[in-house]
Amino acid sequence: QMWARVLDIFPHLEDKVAHVEVGSPLSNNYYIGSQRGEIYGMHHGRDKFDPYVFAESRPTTAVKGLYLSGQDVAICGFSGAMMGGVIAASTVLDRDITKDIKNLYKSAKNIS
Repeated sequence: QMWARVLDIFPHLEDKVAHVEVGSPLSNNYYIGSQRGEIYGMHHGRDKFDPYVFAESRPTTAVKGLYLSGQDVAICGFSGAMMGGVIAASTVLDRDITKDIKNLYKSAKNIS
């Protein structure tokens, strides 16, 4: 029904989409075990943002070669997910990727 409504408004999309999947807070509860419909993985209550807890967050796990990335390593949301990826890459590569990003930014700024 939702896709039919979209096509009422944007009929040119009819042959452009091969698959549509819809979720709700109840879907999140069922598939990822979120108890209140939250869309993020780990609980992001106030304790998650405690400076000690945040400082101790690491992408490493007890499984050799398995690293965590994304918003559960840093903070919730899109920006947190990107930062979690940077932290994981820094750990895997054993270098500070944020310095690479800063240098790339400076180089790009000098070119333009």
